Amino acid sequence: MLHLLLLLNYYSPLLVALAFLVVTPSPSLGFSPDAPAIRQPAIRSNDDTFVILGGTGRIGTAVASHLLLRAPKSRIILVGRDDERGTRAVSEVLGENPSVGDDGDDGDDSDNVSFRKADWRNDDELRSVIGGCTCLIHTAGPFLEEKPTPLRAAIDSGCRAYVDVSDPLDYLELSLAMSRDAEESGLTAVLAAGAFPGMSNVMAVEAASLCRENGGEGAGVRDTRFNY
Repeated sequence: MLHLLLLLNYYSPLLVALAFLVVTPSPSLGFSPDAPAIRQPAIRSNDDTFVILGGTGRIGTAVASHLLLRAPKSRIILVGRDDERGTRAVSEVLGENPSVGDDGDDGDDSDNVSFRKADWRNDDELRSVIGGCTCLIHTAGPFLEEKPTPLRAAIDSGCRAYVDVSDPLDYLELSLAMSRDAEESGLTAVLAAGAFPGMSNVMAVEAASLCRENGGEGAGVRDTRFNY
C-alpha cells in the first residue's frame, strides 16, 4: 500500500510515528483528500528491525534515537558508506539512550544498534542490508535526479513498511508508479515525510477539508499536486 503523505518536520518524531505504521497499515492507496487520517498506533511488538539509510547523518541518528525511545528493544541498523562515521553514529545513539535493551540481564545491549557499510545506490549492497527488516527508513538525500531504488528493494524483500523524506516531484511520480506492486506485496509506504513539500501539502489538505465543509453538495478537490 503506497501513500503520498506529507508532514511537517523530518527531524525524527514524525518519521518515527510513521515508521510504526508497520503495526496498523492504512487501507488507502495513493493520496487523496478523502483518505482516512492516519493515527499513531500503539506498539504491539518490541522486536522489530529498522534499517536507516543515511543512518550516520544528523537525521538518521535522530530517527534512531526516537525509535529507541518508542521501542527500546527494537533492533536498529544504521547504514552508511564510512566506517568511522558509522562507529561514531552508533556511539552517539547509544549515548543518548543509555537504557537501550535494559531488561535486567548481562547481555550486550549495544547489539540493539549496529552499523552496516553499504552504498544504497548499489542495488546488491542495498538488498544485502535490508533482508529480513521490518521497516526501511530512507533519509539519505538529496533525492534530486535519483531513482527510488530503495522503495523497489523494500517491495521485493518483503518489508512491512517504508518511509522516506523525498521531495522531487519526478522521484515521487516514479515511486507512486509502484503502488500496485507495493499493495500486492503488503508493504505500507509513506513518501515525502519531510519538511519539503510537507508544509505546503498539509495546507492543501486543510484547504480541501474546508472546501468540502463550506462548499455545499458536489464541492471537492480533484488533485492537490502542484509545482513549487
